[in-house]
Amino acid sequence: MEEEHYSIYRINFIHDRIDVLDSSLDDHTDYHQVLGDRIIRRLNLLFQLATDFEMKQFTRFKHPIIDENIRQYRSQLLFYGLYHEINEIKKLPGGLEAHRRRMYAILVV
Repeated sequence: MEEEHYSIYRINFIHDRIDVLDSSLDDHTDYHQVLGDRIIRRLNLLFQLATDFEMKQFTRFKHPIIDENIRQYRSQLLFYGLYHEINEIKKLPGGLEAHRRRMYAILVV
């Protein structure tokens, strides 16, 4: 994150790629090419060490910039974290608890 600009690198094992989400409307292809080449090797090594080298290597994955509504992505992450079945919070704050069962059904489907 730099000032109002931020990027998310999402390891996508389903499609063997690293999805790059960028909050800026400007073209940052060159920026992400340099940054991706630098950090993806380091992240891969970190994940390999943390999982005793059992995790699939992702250093050769392509890393395209995904045109995605970043606000929608952030709200999806919040939604997923709040209503996922392994969320150990017994009672959610405010009016969120009433939606847990309905949201869980949507996540499972």
